[in-house]
Amino acid sequence: MKIAIVISGNAFRSHLGFYIRFLEKQRIDYDLICWNRKLINEPGTVSYNVEQSEQKGYFKRFYAYLGYKKFVTDCLTKNKYDGIIISTIAIAVLLFPFLKSKYGKKYVFDIRDYSIIVKFSWVVFTRLIDNSIATVVSSSGFIQWLPKSSKYYIAHNFPFELTSENGSFIYKNQQLNKNTKSFEITTIGSLRDYEANKMIIDAFKNSKQFKLKFIGSGPASEPLKEYVLDSKVSNVSFKGFYKKEDEATLLCKSNFINNFTNYDLNSRTLMTNRFYLSVVLSIPMIVRFGTYQAEICERYNLGCIVKPKLDIEAQLKDYIKTFNENDFKNGCKDFLKVVENDTNNIKNVLLDFAT
Repeated sequence: MKIAIVISGNAFRSHLGFYIRFLEKQRIDYDLICWNRKLINEPGTVSYNVEQSEQKGYFKRFYAYLGYKKFVTDCLTKNKYDGIIISTIAIAVLLFPFLKSKYGKKYVFDIRDYSIIVKFSWVVFTRLIDNSIATVVSSSGFIQWLPKSSKYYIAHNFPFELTSENGSFIYKNQQLNKNTKSFEITTIGSLRDYEANKMIIDAFKNSKQFKLKFIGSGPASEPLKEYVLDSKVSNVSFKGFYKKEDEATLLCKSNFINNFTNYDLNSRTLMTNRFYLSVVLSIPMIVRFGTYQAEICERYNLGCIVKPKLDIEAQLKDYIKTFNENDFKNGCKDFLKVVENDTNNIKNVLLDFAT
């Protein structure tokens, strides 16, 4: 048996490590078909080497997808795989006629983000889900905009590389003391949300008690640096690209993980990688009120939920005053039990699919 994993970006940015670990553990052969947008060397992949900026408009990006669609179709036709794991909505919608014809009920559809394409291809999108053996989503919040289906399973953006396979977490004493002179708030990962991160910078601008650290790269990186420089903000620092395996080390001195997002449909319903890093590394998070992440954060006592129209720094100080370490620790444990249960469910589905 051989499986094709199809993604619409570079392999190093892939969120599909869970699938790869599963296939390798089961000793199932696979190819990782990816779009090498950064034109870098990525050994062990079947790469479409065409540069593509994330900042281009929807029309230009859609046109570029047509080229990638042909590349993927040629690969799938040539190799005749036994099954496909296909991720991202855009390429899956474009490939649907081919998938239905050649791989009906032999593909897993993996959804990690909302796409504007859903608005223009609702019928195809619905049929894409109906014809899959399973549709895997990274957030239960997506149910708000997905069509009704009994095929949804949750595959969390969980950093298994930092933990044991049973979903344990790295607990450290997180005693937030209101008398502490300085707290570090860290934003780590792809920096995409300019407006949300600008709000956080403005909220803590030149604060004597809070320092902001941004670790990672993305379309918002340079604009944020320019804003900090132009606004003469002294308590913000930036570190660019980092290795995934260094995340725990980079966050060892952080008191909070900034998980404050924009407020578009995708941002309101997603679950970020930072959410899981916060839980696994036992670092309280800062999330935006009215989002699905805030709902989960509140349910399990995982951090501070802030309302952007109010004084964010004051809200965080209030959270610190009332922080209960035992509630936070127990909340981390309870949430990770949910992750473990959902992960076992998707493993069972994959066993039926790939064996």
